[in-house]
Amino acid sequence: MQKIFLILFLCLISVPSIKAAPFPAGVLDLDSLMFEFRGQLERKIQGLFENYIVTINNGRTVFTSSESVACAGVTISTGKSLTVFDYHAELRPNELIERLRYTDCFGATDLNEIVITKGENLRPLNQTELRSGRRSFELSKNETEKRYVLTNSNNEELVSLMVYREGNNLRAFINLRGARFLDLAREIEDTRERYIYTLSGFDIEYKTPYASWRSRVNMPITTYSALRLKSDANDIMHYLNSDNQPISLQTFQSELNTYAVAQGLKMVGSFVEYHLYFFPSTDFSLSSVQKNRFLEELNLAYIQLLNNTDINLVTNFIRAAIDAITQGLLRIEDHRPKSE
Repeated sequence: MQKIFLILFLCLISVPSIKAAPFPAGVLDLDSLMFEFRGQLERKIQGLFENYIVTINNGRTVFTSSESVACAGVTISTGKSLTVFDYHAELRPNELIERLRYTDCFGATDLNEIVITKGENLRPLNQTELRSGRRSFELSKNETEKRYVLTNSNNEELVSLMVYREGNNLRAFINLRGARFLDLAREIEDTRERYIYTLSGFDIEYKTPYASWRSRVNMPITTYSALRLKSDANDIMHYLNSDNQPISLQTFQSELNTYAVAQGLKMVGSFVEYHLYFFPSTDFSLSSVQKNRFLEELNLAYIQLLNNTDINLVTNFIRAAIDAITQGLLRIEDHRPKSE
């Protein structure tokens, strides 16, 4: 097992790596945070386009199959609509409103996304972008504000994001089930950058016909920040707790991963996973989507290892990959010649 991972990491040297984000070590950007729950939806969209027959007409994408398909334990006959993906964009002066609706195998709208972006020279997603399922939550240079809301069929809010600029600075707010959860701030100056994360305690409940969730975190409003002091010679990083006292990079990452990711956004990911159960399976194909996902994760881990940053995240990734292999969740076909 160790030999497999060693060779995988060595092979990545010759693979074009993903461009590293211009953020200091340990800093979580908005795309990374939102991917914790939306990544499942992204992969489902990619898998649908790859594995089923696609018909597109006036913003509506219908997926069918030339064979009968099992969906949530029910067999859907050949040629019948499996799922529908609606995308509608309304372009106004300095504002773009995008609405995305995902309808499952049984004709119910399980998930809705609304994205409202303000700025200049805005445009709707093109077909390639829609097929990828991806979208950026960071503000582009031509964008000044972005609001994102994910709701269920009853229009109940699962998660929302509001991000906007204040001069060179940026503010963002993430709510879970309408409750304040995480505030982010970036204060950018010529010689220093400060990245601030403010966590709030929460008591969140979500009920569906077949499952329910309850998560409670009793904690006062707590702030962690990363401070980068810039100079011509080099940059110096400081990590601070709520009392503005220095902490280690490992403690900074551990606290954010525990409270922001594990207890918050991953729970929303379980909401999304529940709703995606009622969509046609895309698990039967070890597709380029899955291969690319694992390769992207390996590339990111390699970058972190090469830069000697976020080592604990690399360790956690390797452990999670080993667990996934032993549990049969990740399958690797080793066609390399045997070494002497």
